[in-house]
Amino acid sequence: MNKFIDIPENLIIGIPEIDGWHFEIAEIMNRLYDKAVNMNNLQGEIPGRYYSCPRLSAMQCVYGRNPLQREVTHLLDRLVKATRAHFQSEEEIMLALAFKGLPEHRREHLMLSAELSILVRSCNCGVEPVGGETLKSLKHWFLGHLSGSDYEIGRHYRKMKTIEEGYQ
Repeated sequence: MNKFIDIPENLIIGIPEIDGWHFEIAEIMNRLYDKAVNMNNLQGEIPGRYYSCPRLSAMQCVYGRNPLQREVTHLLDRLVKATRAHFQSEEEIMLALAFKGLPEHRREHLMLSAELSILVRSCNCGVEPVGGETLKSLKHWFLGHLSGSDYEIGRHYRKMKTIEEGYQ
């Protein structure tokens, strides 16, 4: 499988549950990339255009897909579900850590969830191709979230851990 996203060590935040979700989401995106590359018969390049469901009626969209198209649609669905579960888990952890940035982070999660849902719906209905631009957008969104607001959670966690260890 081609590695489209490889989480660099400096973006591992140090909270196992959150890092676990990050690796799972990256794995789904890598599989999505791999399927899109196969769909376009490219040799490791980011594909240009691939519709997870051609521009067909809703009934044809559901029943008229080839196996690879169904796999891509399934991966897009898994991406949405994993992202939502990750956001919920992350918010619970931030609450437990008394992270002051929780309200802003929650708003970011809501915005990112909405953007992801719109993008996936567009891909599944053939409005937006699952190709180079879509995959680059997903990668940018994901790595931006890790290096920005999620990195701050990790910093807060390490600070809390250091304080806690100082009292022991």
